[in-house]
Order: sequence, then C-alpha cells, then structure tokens
Amino acid sequence: MIQAITDFEIDTIASPTGKEKLMIEHRNVTLGETSHFYNFYYQTIVPSVIKKLNKDTVTIIRHERNLLLDDLHVLGVEHKESVSVFIQAMPIH
Repeated sequence: MIQAITDFEIDTIASPTGKEKLMIEHRNVTLGETSHFYNFYYQTIVPSVIKKLNKDTVTIIRHERNLLLDDLHVLGVEHKESVSVFIQAMPIH
C-alpha cells in the first residue's frame, strides 16, 4: 500500500478583472483514492491582511486514478470567471 501526504501549498488566483483575489491553501492524501483538502482566503482592503472564508476545511474525494489532476484542477480554478461568484457565495467566518 502506498500513501502519499503533501504539505499545504498556497496559490492565488484572480478574477478576470483582477479586482478580487482568492488564496487557496490546498493539499492531498492518496491511499487508493485521493482526498483533496482546501481552505480559502481573500485579500481585505487592508494590505497584508487576509480573511479566511471557510470555517471547516473543504474536502473532495476522488476515486479515479488520474494522477495528472492536481488539487487546483480538481477544484476547477481554471475557470477564473467563477472567482468573484465564489467569494460572494462563501459564508464569511
């Protein structure tokens, strides 16, 4: 049995207008299936201050063996137009 655990990585994506930025903290664990873990943050109007959007870590479990899909592709962040919608839809805690 092979188990792979990665440390959290942080990536920032911007909306098409560049007005909203979403920071995604992500990692995954593989043991037969792959579990992807995410935390979301956005930049406030105060420089260097970020706000966490989700209270609990978001988990997505994949049962397929496509190792070419990284955490961000599983989440679908290549669709940058959804960044603004995502930020507005998240309950802020």
